[in-house]
Amino acid sequence: MLSEESASSACPPLRTLPEDLVESGSIRVLRLLVRLMRDPVLQRSADALGVSAPTASRLLARARQWFKDPLFIYSAGRMHPTPRMLALSPRIEEELLRLESLFKPEEPFNPATVVRTLRIAAIDNAFHTLLMPFLETAATAAPGLSISVFDRAPTLLEDMRAGTLDLAFYSTEGRPVPSDFCEETLFTSGHVLLMRRGHPLHQKWLAGSEITEADTGAWPHISVVVPMAGGSDRLTMSRHPAHGPERTACETPFFVAGAMLAARTDMLMRIPQETAAELCRTLPLAMMPMEAGIHIPWIPCLFRHRAADHDPLITWVRAQLVSHARRLHAETLRQIDEDFKRRGQQVR
Repeated sequence: MLSEESASSACPPLRTLPEDLVESGSIRVLRLLVRLMRDPVLQRSADALGVSAPTASRLLARARQWFKDPLFIYSAGRMHPTPRMLALSPRIEEELLRLESLFKPEEPFNPATVVRTLRIAAIDNAFHTLLMPFLETAATAAPGLSISVFDRAPTLLEDMRAGTLDLAFYSTEGRPVPSDFCEETLFTSGHVLLMRRGHPLHQKWLAGSEITEADTGAWPHISVVVPMAGGSDRLTMSRHPAHGPERTACETPFFVAGAMLAARTDMLMRIPQETAAELCRTLPLAMMPMEAGIHIPWIPCLFRHRAADHDPLITWVRAQLVSHARRLHAETLRQIDEDFKRRGQQVR
């Protein structure tokens, strides 16, 4: 039999369980068995549970029916556990503790303790522009977090509903958002023209000339085309219907690969300004505003299934992604403003 001290430490206090659950018949049966292991006098155990001795006797009778064993033998004023009860006792205590743990307040979320893989859908410019800054943060703030990045596929919505994708950089482009999803706008921006450094068109703009559609139409273009979720539609992300046909020299699903091609040729590319600013830092590229009167919006969004709303890790990752994205947008606007103000002073 357990000593008074050891039994007291093992017996779960059940302080966090709802009162009606603690007082339910089945839980009382188990609590009585644990209590009798601590105090073999039935009356005292009944008093400790707040029940009468006849009620305690009925609870013990129910336990004997469940386990098909006497469990306790009365002798000399004390209840002595049977071998079956001695074997059951630690398991009953464990189950009561496990039940109580269901109702304990959750520990505050700490990303440093996470060991998990998140699956995120992102086309390459979203990875380069929006996800990569977060990965740098996560390497130190959440070293146990692994990110698996998937290409954006037509089955994106079905994959997120099935739980095989956690988040996606995706926008419905003005289409209705399904009721079980949430689309979180990161910022509202636009596109710029991207070309190699020293490109004649960029030199012309730096010299103070206004760039027209006739100017850009004289050069070959790189177009980026990506699939839309939920169907076979493809979205051409770097062309504008008002342009009319452009001389497309290369069509690709990859922004970064397209930018690398632009850095090696005289091809032009229409690309989100935040992505362009990041690429201009690492590649021999230059950017300038779109032609007068033409604006192609870029409104990146973070897409999630509402089933993820109560996941503390996904909530933390979302907050980090939003913070990084909006800081990048503000920094890009400042950089563009400074660069464009120096226009006309950069050509010797």
